[in-house]
Amino acid sequence: MAMPQGPTAQRIQRPPRRPAPGWPFWLAFGVLLPLALIGLVIWTSIASAGAHVVDDQHRLLGRSALVTGTFLEAENVSALPEMNGFYTAVLPDDAPGALAGSVQRLGGPMNIGFPPSKEFPQSQDFLVTYDGDQVVVERFGNPGRVGAVTESSVRSAESTAAVYTGFLIFGWIWLVLVVTVLPTLAITFSVRRRRARMPGFRVN
Repeated sequence: MAMPQGPTAQRIQRPPRRPAPGWPFWLAFGVLLPLALIGLVIWTSIASAGAHVVDDQHRLLGRSALVTGTFLEAENVSALPEMNGFYTAVLPDDAPGALAGSVQRLGGPMNIGFPPSKEFPQSQDFLVTYDGDQVVVERFGNPGRVGAVTESSVRSAESTAAVYTGFLIFGWIWLVLVVTVLPTLAITFSVRRRRARMPGFRVN
């Protein structure tokens, strides 16, 4: 059977394409907003810790020393069998005044138990500072675990803190984009789709 030809032939028209819905943007907003907030809290904490490390490095630079102590004894510090280990260490010759080259008794780790045991190692590294004629233990740890404070360690801490700050700034930018762009797109597409349902609406 022959198809109609000429002006009498009817043109087949496709129905107008409806605009995309807005709900996928609301869904993305609901998922990404909590993740952005959680990430921002985490990076705020990390950046704050990095800034504290930088401040601590500047405080200790030029007024601290790294020494190694040898286990001396342990003293009971509570009703429980909790013992505080003490170590003897020799201060460097550039320590101030009478502290130069002196032997000091430094407090180390506290553990439950009695020496000799692995809880009280035979040697510990101590990072100490000087307060007049007193020696203050800043931190201690197994040999090789505690680093001296130097110009290099300060620069390293500053570089690390700068990276953390960069991630924190990115987190704020990401949060602003999530809060502004996604709702705007969701509302825009929702309105367009609603208008498409109105009689006589035509999508160009």
